[in-house]
Order: sequence, then C-alpha cells, then structure tokens
Amino acid sequence: YLFNCQRLNNPVPASADNFPMVELVKHTIKREKYPDTGLMNLNMVWEFNLADPEAEPSVGVVGGFDGKGRMFVVDLVVGRFKPSQLIDLMIGFWQKWPISRVGFEDSKKQRMLEPGLLSRLRQMKLSFPMDWIKFGGNSQTDDDRINHVLALEPLLRENQLWFHAELPNLTNLYLQFSRFPKFKLRGIPYA
Repeated sequence: YLFNCQRLNNPVPASADNFPMVELVKHTIKREKYPDTGLMNLNMVWEFNLADPEAEPSVGVVGGFDGKGRMFVVDLVVGRFKPSQLIDLMIGFWQKWPISRVGFEDSKKQRMLEPGLLSRLRQMKLSFPMDWIKFGGNSQTDDDRINHVLALEPLLRENQLWFHAELPNLTNLYLQFSRFPKFKLRGIPYA
C-alpha cells in the first residue's frame, strides 16, 4: 500500500484492487473479435452534470450484451459539453449504432435535458426509446453508486466484460476503473 501511494501515486491497496489494470488490458480486444453488433442488444447510457460546469466531465457509453451474456463496451465519449452538444452526441450515437434503448438516471439534473432532446428529435423526425432509471433519485448515497460499479467486478473476473481496443479515452477508462473508488474522477465507471 505504501509503495502504491509513494511510487505509483495510486493509493489503492493491492488487496482492494477491484479492477486490476492487468485484467482491464487483458479484456480489451480489437473490433474483429467482437460479436456482430447487429446481433447484440446495444444500449446507450449517460452520466452528466448539467448544472455544474466545474463538476466531473460528462460520459456517454454504448455497450451491450451478446447471446452468451457477455457485456461489450463498443463506444465512449468523455468531455465537458453544453446541453446542445450532449443532444448532438446522443443522436450521433443513435445513428451510428443499432441501439435498442437509451438509459438516463432519473434525477433532476438529467431530466433538464429531456425537453431539448425531444424537440431536436421531433425536428429530425426521429425517436428512440428512453428509460429513466431510478437508482435512489437525488437521495442516492455515494456508497450506493460505488456498489453499483463494484457489481461489474465479477463480470470482469469471469471474462464477461470486454472493452473495444480503439475506444476514445481508453486510458481514462483504465485509470478510473483501476483506481475506483479512490480516484476523484468516476464518471466512466458510473456510466
């Protein structure tokens, strides 16, 4: 633990390493080894903070499950975006991938984007199914959110969680997962 803190600047004891860097890299594969995305049940989820521009960057993830129950992360976007840019990114993902559902956390912050998104979709004569998922709402504790992410650990250990080798921000994904929950940035694991 002291070595990790002093030399590696990674204050996570090896015994509490839920998402080891070695495992994350081992579970990163090229697109050719992915199952056909047309046969996968792809979903898009977002983690964003519209009210506070100084907060953690927004994260959009496209991932899905194949017929064997394996979860694949196929696309990722991270950054500080204005609401109109977030809407454009969502529609871009929808047009790029055969997404079956879009999931948002049912919170006041995330609901603020809904009218603009619906308006843009009407202008473009598009629609997609949106799920507003209640994780405990605004009263959700940080421990609850951490436990939701830690539920992914068995998938990683049992070869059921895979990442696309050409994901943008792949380095950030590795960093945020390998140092979770001690690292200050947690947007990618939360999404």
